[in-house]
Amino acid sequence: MQLKPKQLQKIILKDELPYTDKPNAHLGATDFDREISAFRNKYDEQLTMEDFLSHKMYPKVFDKYYAFQKHFGDVSFLPTPSFYYPMKPNELIAESAKANILLLMVSAMMIAKPCSSSPVYDKGSGGLPDKDVPLVAEKLVRIKVTPAFKFNFVIMKQGVLQHLDRQYTYDVVPAELLTGLLFQGVHRPPKGTEIEIELLAPAKIFFFFHHQVDGGYSEIFAKLKNWKRCAVAPQYDIRNGDHGLKMVMYQLEADAGTYVIPPTTTDRACFNIVFQAKE
Repeated sequence: MQLKPKQLQKIILKDELPYTDKPNAHLGATDFDREISAFRNKYDEQLTMEDFLSHKMYPKVFDKYYAFQKHFGDVSFLPTPSFYYPMKPNELIAESAKANILLLMVSAMMIAKPCSSSPVYDKGSGGLPDKDVPLVAEKLVRIKVTPAFKFNFVIMKQGVLQHLDRQYTYDVVPAELLTGLLFQGVHRPPKGTEIEIELLAPAKIFFFFHHQVDGGYSEIFAKLKNWKRCAVAPQYDIRNGDHGLKMVMYQLEADAGTYVIPPTTTDRACFNIVFQAKE
């Protein structure tokens, strides 16, 4: 049986009346400045206007999309079979930076470790269980943060958590940082944050920060004596856009002593520090 438009409309709308004018004429006013700010605070500060509009029109759909992307990363470049089915060993998807990163990750996941009754530690971890890292850090460095916030020390390696209050991980780690002591703080320290570093032994200090959400560190470090800008820097959250791809890193060859990083001049200084003890 072929339905007429009015019959189909009745099946879909039931007892609701159809619009006879433009649907957007029924939308309420939107305070874009306030709502976009709230949207980014809830999800991610790097999200775009297009993301906001998607959420505005389809909030439940956007929530599912966002959760999927945070878990699996950007899969838009995958061919359909690779999206639905596991890759075969040594299968090449595409000649692209993203595909190469994906292949490296799959290769790492396929390497199995033998069963053992004792804990097994990755070579890149320095052979230390996480609970022992702060004890090692105490013998090399003491840090005072003003105003105070919670921080921790862990071993710097691929996949390590960037900050204590976020799930971002460092996915690309320069060789000179591996097995160093990573200072894990918070993602958005307030304006005026000052860092006092007391080194108990000579070490290399690597200080890296976001190229835009930098708390003023770009200007601060350009003026700090003896700090040298590095050619490469770590990258985080590499499968979710480019917000974690552009970090800036400085290095200091430091003797035992006290070093002060001047207070930040803006809010949300996204940064970390790595300490490498000198042999």
